[in-house]
Amino acid sequence: MSTLEDSMPERILFVCTGNTCRSPMAQVIAQDFLASQGLPVVSVRSAGVAAFPGTRASGKASVVASRAGLDLSGHRSELLDEELVAWAEVVIVMEAHHIDQVLYLGGGEKVVTLKKDVLDPFGCDEIVYSEVFNVLCSLIQETLRCLISDDDVREN
Repeated sequence: MSTLEDSMPERILFVCTGNTCRSPMAQVIAQDFLASQGLPVVSVRSAGVAAFPGTRASGKASVVASRAGLDLSGHRSELLDEELVAWAEVVIVMEAHHIDQVLYLGGGEKVVTLKKDVLDPFGCDEIVYSEVFNVLCSLIQETLRCLISDDDVREN
């Protein structure tokens, strides 16, 4: 039987569109979950397929994350590129259409999808951000557990 420590990838990258809402929230959710599982050495980053580098996380994403005890104050957006894809062992996308850019950048064997696409809350009210945050919490924990024992999550 495999343990978390034996099979968990060491470098995980979350990808969304602008890297100001979903993937930053996913990053801190994953970091918190992994730390709670005794795996703080797993490195987690995020990027966007259409990100403007250096942009702060959305204010509403920061507020919602803060309510859960998570901090997005230091987040600065990164544009998804070949270097980030090469760095990652696993690339988890927020929507199926993000797969194309990961494939284009050479990460086809690394792509993992969540069980369902996650709504982009950009421009929505705080209630929607909160709903997206809660969906991400559930999907990320489920996906990280699947990475430990189930390669069927991977899209090849």
